[in-house]
Parts: sequence; structure tokens; C-alpha cells
Amino acid sequence: MPEAQNPKRGPADKAPEISAEAPEQPIPGIVIPVFATPEYVPASRLAPSPKLLEAPEPVFPDGAAVDAGSVVVRLRINEQGGVDDAAVLRAQPPGLFEQAALEAFRKARFSPGRMLGIAVKSELVLEVQFNRMANGESGATRGY
Repeated sequence: MPEAQNPKRGPADKAPEISAEAPEQPIPGIVIPVFATPEYVPASRLAPSPKLLEAPEPVFPDGAAVDAGSVVVRLRINEQGGVDDAAVLRAQPPGLFEQAALEAFRKARFSPGRMLGIAVKSELVLEVQFNRMANGESGATRGY
């Protein structure tokens, strides 16, 4: 008895070919983390977060009419611990201490923040406090 042919079956219905080569397999026991992150991860989401390696010395502006002030800066830190970008978020009083804070922290070096053990770009917000020294000399105290 001849085998019945299916008129709807054509060459595309052939069984797929099976390769004799095994697909690449990851090394057993090795887990490679895969995660989507924004370009700069907030420091609060990292463990450890970026840490200053050497504290910068902001310079108290000459001729400042006030004895104290503060600047909140946002730092974008790369995977090597360098500062890619520094921006002022707010300052009190405005227009007096911003430049000194930016100049000091643009040169700062950090240990990079890490996510799952991998150094990542991070974003850190900190406050820099400026105070005229008690002996009347110009200077700044670090309050970050």
C-alpha cells in the first residue's frame, strides 16, 4: 500500500538539521552578572559607594563678605574613580562659593563605586561647608 502524500506538505516542512557541534556553554560555577544600569548609578545603590581617596581642600574666596556658606554638588564619577562632571545643585549664599567647590572636587580622586563587585560609573551628591577660620585667615573647612 503506497504511503499517502500530504498535499500541504512541501520542502519547507523538512525536519531541521541537527548540528554535531555542541553549543558553547558557560564555565560551570561561574556566574556572570548581567544588569541594566543607567549611565551613572546613584551612590546609595552601590556597595561599596565611592569614597574619597584624598580630601580636596576648597579655597575660601578672598574678599568674601560672609564668614560661612555651603554648596551642594553632584559629582559623576567614572569606573576609575575620576570625576567626569561636577555641578552645583544649590548654594548658600548663592554666587559666592560655587566656583571654589567645583574647582576642588573636579580634581578629587575616589575609589570607584561597585555593583556586584564590578566598578561602575556613579553619581554622588555631597555638601561642602565653607567657614572663615577663627584666626581671620581665609580658608574652608571640609563638611562633606
